[in-house]
Amino acid sequence: TNPDGAQSRDADVFARRFSSLGVPLENEWRVNIVALDKQGFPAVAINDNGSFLIAWESDWQDGDRSGVYAQYFTVDGERVGEEIALSEVTNGWQEELSVAFNNAGQALITWMSFDDTNDDAGRFNDIYARRIKLLDQE
Repeated sequence: TNPDGAQSRDADVFARRFSSLGVPLENEWRVNIVALDKQGFPAVAINDNGSFLIAWESDWQDGDRSGVYAQYFTVDGERVGEEIALSEVTNGWQEELSVAFNNAGQALITWMSFDDTNDDAGRFNDIYARRIKLLDQE
């Protein structure tokens, strides 16, 4: 969402790291690389090693309504790799993200897919999950 609170059709997802005392470690930065239309509704999980994953909804980036994307960051807030397109389904809305890390340090991401089109009647309100082995893992 836009940090200044402005209402706009275009919005991005921003992040900012803080110390354990709540002191800002840096200025906020934009998480999403693709900045078309609206990005929002982020979900965040922090790994045991301090690295973190942010996932969000992105309107029209996948070609139809909203898709779901993620970005992995090191403990220092450095971007690792590119944005990850989470869903192979692009019809309708992919939304309601949840993110966690398992004991092996893999990211676990779930979301709901909602499609109200007649050509995809079998995929109405499905739940999806994806496990991702991140780049800094052996």
